[in-house]
Amino acid sequence: MIDAHLYPATVLVGLYHQRWEHESAYYALRHTIMNGRNLRSGDPAGIEQEMWSLLTLYQALRTVMVDAAESRPGTDPDRCCFSIALHTARDQSSRPPASSPRTPIGRLSSGRSADGS
Repeated sequence: MIDAHLYPATVLVGLYHQRWEHESAYYALRHTIMNGRNLRSGDPAGIEQEMWSLLTLYQALRTVMVDAAESRPGTDPDRCCFSIALHTARDQSSRPPASSPRTPIGRLSSGRSADGS
């Protein structure tokens, strides 16, 4: 790989960064999502199910991160922090829903009471 014509430095730098994107994905799965824990299943079918669920969660979080980055023009999705996305998703899924204004009991959505007045 010492021939600069066959292996331009800019191409090698790009490949190096792509390699680290893969390493970051493995790190996110092993250490961020799993938090250092082992898979719980003791049989191959259960391990396969757990792996698919982890990969699905990872892909869903990455999709949300890309959507969030695209909402701010010029933002590179690679600059988004995976652990912040994970913690935000955990906070949002474990928090009770925000109270919304409800139609008072005995009233219709048009503002009329149930007896028509």
